[in-house]
Formats: sequence, structure tokens, C-alpha cells
Amino acid sequence: MTNRCRHTVGQPWTGSHVEGQVQFSIRQASSPAELRAAGYLRAHSFYHYPPDRSEYSARMHRRMKGDAEWESVTRKVNGTEPDYKVMHILCLIATVPDEPGCPVAAAEAQAQRRAYLSNICVAAGARRQGIAGALMAEAERVAAGLGGLHVLGEALAMLGAPLIPCLFLVLGANLAEGPGAAQVPPKFLLSMIAGKLLLHPLAGMALVLGALKLQLLPQGLDPLVPLVMMMVWATPTAVLVHSLATMLRNGEDQVSCYLFWQYLASLATLPAFMALYLQLLQSGQLAS
Repeated sequence: MTNRCRHTVGQPWTGSHVEGQVQFSIRQASSPAELRAAGYLRAHSFYHYPPDRSEYSARMHRRMKGDAEWESVTRKVNGTEPDYKVMHILCLIATVPDEPGCPVAAAEAQAQRRAYLSNICVAAGARRQGIAGALMAEAERVAAGLGGLHVLGEALAMLGAPLIPCLFLVLGANLAEGPGAAQVPPKFLLSMIAGKLLLHPLAGMALVLGALKLQLLPQGLDPLVPLVMMMVWATPTAVLVHSLATMLRNGEDQVSCYLFWQYLASLATLPAFMALYLQLLQSGQLAS
């Protein structure tokens, strides 16, 4: 089964299907009737009604959910919903020529500094006609003027935030056990600490300052960006190295010993380099 859909900006969408042809137009819902229809469409699309209920009970449930969705989308669009007052909410609907006031599909988009596609739904009898794809394309076109769609970055940030406390737990467990049973010569420990916590930050500072002097970084860059770039060079080895050594069963005792003394030494080296970097920031040497 094939499905083709084409669109010209400012003109109605036209979708063609092998079993027939359907024409529909997409616009922003504005009247109470359109918002009510969009709310009821959302209720019918996103709520499941148990089959063992009576027809009267199911109908009352649909009406209750439909009224709730209608009131919710109306408050959001009008800017009276407390949690959405700082956002600009748009409700896009797709209608057919026979019933222009009754949408067969609806999409909700919200924008503050960024634009989000909140949800999209299509009536059961109007699916597989290219309407959902047309709504998505129109939402992207509208979002282009509101800040762009940001989905993947926010999702990754939400998934990554809980990992930070987990890493602190792993770090605490490694430090609580002490340097471990590995017998590492002191000269190896000193050379490792000097290389990672002294020479490494100095090399990073030289690279960042050199990039600024040669104008390799964008003009007008926030001075905090070079500061963070140099701070990355001054941090000790990631604790995940010990997790990798444990998984591979290769030198986990030695890695634990290295990390233990390295993190203890960083209590002195990290504040010192931080003070140096802040001095460079205050003197204006990090401005591009």
C-alpha cells in the first residue's frame, strides 16, 4: 500500500491514498468549538475504555475525559494554565472540506525558549491518509520560527541526570576501601600524579590560550567556555576507568590504588588551578 503527500506553504495539504483521495487543511485552532473538538479527539485517542463497561458508562467516561481535555487545552492556549503561563501553546488541527469545523487530527506544540511537539492524534477513521505526517511537517514549520524542536537533547539530559549521584556512590565506595592491596611503587604514583594533575592542566591551559590567541575559537565566545575547557584538563581520571578494569578483570587493584591517591592529591591541585584560571578570567585573557 502506497501513500503520497505533498504540501505548498500557505495552501491546504492534499494526501492521496490507493483506496481514494482525501483533502484536508491544517490551521491553528482558535474558536471554542475547534478547541472542544480537539480536546474530545485527544480523549478518544489517548484513553482506553475497558470493554466490559456498559455503553452508557463508557459514553459518560468519554464525555468526562473529553470535557477535561477541552478545558485543559483551552487554558493552555489562552495562557491561564498556571504551569504553562511562561509558554506559548499552539493547537494545530486538520479538517476535511465536508466538515471544516470538525478536526480529524490535532497536534499540540508549546514554546518557551525552545519548541516542543507535545502530542499528536488522528481520528481512527482518518488514519493512514498522510494526515499525521502533514501535521508533523506543519508543526516543524511553525517551530522553526519559535526556536526549533529540541527532543533528543532534553531526553538525554533527563536520562543522564540520575547517573551523577550514581557516579558519586561509586567514587565513595572506591575511596572508602583505601588504596587497596596492590603494591604500587611510590615513584610510579608520583609520576602519575604529576603527569595527570600538574603537566596535563598546564598543557591544556597552553592549548586553550594558544587557540584564543590564534583566533581558532569563534569570535564573541563566552569567556566561561575557555574556562570550562581548561578545567576539564585539571580534573582527575574518571572513576569509570575502575569500572572498566573491573569488568575486564585487568588490574583493578592497581587502578583503584591510582584513583585513590589521585583523588586525594586533586584536593590540593584542583583548587590551585581553579584559582589560576579565575585569575586569567578576571584579567580578560579568556575573551575571544
